[in-house]
Amino acid sequence: MEEVTLHAFRRLRASGDPALRDRLTCRHMPLVGHLARRFARPGVPLEDLVQVGYVGLINAVDHFDPDRRVKFETYARH
Repeated sequence: MEEVTLHAFRRLRASGDPALRDRLTCRHMPLVGHLARRFARPGVPLEDLVQVGYVGLINAVDHFDPDRRVKFETYARH
């Protein structure tokens, strides 16, 4: 799966295809839910964390460089 993802990110960098960007974003949405639940605290609505996480995910998809030898999931978490 990792090689397929890297190939998709390379295609995205070359083409800028918005449909591919959407597919990559959707493919990694479960990561947002996982991290939001991990960082949930009393008084901070989970929905707010998820919303901010989705913005971060979109930014990570837009800026990820697949040639840097870092997994996307690792990059997106930082």
